[in-house]
Amino acid sequence: MAITAQAHAPVTAPVKTGNTYPALDGLRALAALCVVMTHVGFQTGQSFRGTFGAFLNRLDFGVTIFFLLSGFLLYGPFVRAQLLGRPLPSVRTYLRNRGLRIVPGAWVAIAVAFVFSASKFAGVHEIVRQLLFAEIYSSGHLLPGMTQMWSLCVEVAFYLALPLLAVLARVGSRPLRAQAWLLGLMFVSAQAWWLLTRGLADAHPATANLWLPAYLDWFALGMGVAVLRSWHDLTGRGRVLDQIGDASLTCWAIAGLLFWVTATPLGGPRGLADPTPGQAITKHLLYAFAALFLLLPAVFGTDQRSPVRRALESRPSRWLGKISYGVFLWHIMLLDLAFNLAGKQLFTGHVLLITALVVPMSLAVAALSLRLVEQPALDLKRRWATSGR
Repeated sequence: MAITAQAHAPVTAPVKTGNTYPALDGLRALAALCVVMTHVGFQTGQSFRGTFGAFLNRLDFGVTIFFLLSGFLLYGPFVRAQLLGRPLPSVRTYLRNRGLRIVPGAWVAIAVAFVFSASKFAGVHEIVRQLLFAEIYSSGHLLPGMTQMWSLCVEVAFYLALPLLAVLARVGSRPLRAQAWLLGLMFVSAQAWWLLTRGLADAHPATANLWLPAYLDWFALGMGVAVLRSWHDLTGRGRVLDQIGDASLTCWAIAGLLFWVTATPLGGPRGLADPTPGQAITKHLLYAFAALFLLLPAVFGTDQRSPVRRALESRPSRWLGKISYGVFLWHIMLLDLAFNLAGKQLFTGHVLLITALVVPMSLAVAALSLRLVEQPALDLKRRWATSGR
C-alpha cells in the first residue's frame, strides 16, 4: 500500500533545497578531515602518545560518517518510490551515475600511485584488481599510497548490493514494516559478522573484517534516516524528528560523548593491534551512533539559525565538501610527500608540521581533481540525464 502525502506537510525548506541537503556537504568535509588526520596521527606516531593521540587514533570515524551519508543519499530515491507505490529507479542509470562519480577520480589516483609503487604491484592482475576495487578480498594487495581505498571497496560493494536490498524491502504489503525488517536484519548481520571474524580468527580470510557485511549496520542507519525522511515528507507526520534536528547542539554533544568513549580502553588498543571481540563491537557501535547524531540535525529541523546547520552550510564547508572525494583519494600519497619535504622520518612526531604541509596540498590537489577529472564526468552525467539516456 502506498503512502499518500497529507495536505499540511511541515515546512522544512531550511534543511532541504530541491533534492539536496546542503548541510551534508559540511559533514563530508568533516569526514574527509577526520580521515586525513587519523593518518597523520598514525604516521607521525602521535596516535600512540597521550590523550590527544587517542583521539587522533579514533578519527578513522570519518569512514563511518561517509558510510552513513551513502546509505542516506543513495537509498532515498528507492525508499521514496516504494512508499509512493511507484517502480524503483532505473538500476542501469543508478549504476552509471555511481560509476561516473567515483571511477574517473579513483582511476587517475590509482594510476599515479602505480608509478611510485613497489614492483610487486606492476603486474596486469594487480592493475585489474585495483581498478575493479577488489584489493580487499585477499591479503597483501593494498596499493602503497592508496591504503585508504579499502573503504571505497566497501562502498562499491554497497553500491552493487543496494538495488537488491531495495527489492527485498518491497516484499509484503506494508512498506514501513518491510523496511524495518530489512534494516534490522542488516544491523544484526553486521554484529554477527564482527563476532565471527573477531572470535574465529583462524576460520576466515584475514581481510574479512574489511568486507561489506562488517559495515551493513552503518549503511543501515543511513538508510533508516532516509526512510524516516521520506515518511516525514510524504505524510507530514513525525514532528519529533524536526524537534530532534533543531536540537542540533544536543545531538552533536551526544555524538561527541560517544566518540570520547571510543578513545578510552573500551574502544580497544590504538594502532594496528587486534582488539578483543567485545572491544571491536563496542567501538564499531559507538562510531555508528555518534555518526547518526551528527547526521540527524543535517537532515531534520526547521531552525535556520541552528549554529550547527549554519556551520555545515557555510560557503567554506560546502566547498570543502565538494572536494572531499579528492582529499580522500590523494592525501596518503601527499602525506608521504610531506614527510620528504619536511625531511622527517615516520613515527618521529612533528604532527603540526606534517599537518601544515599535507592539508593545504590535499586541498589543492583535490580542487584540481574536481575541476579536471571529476567535474567533466559529472557534467556528462547531467547531459545524459537531460537527454533521457
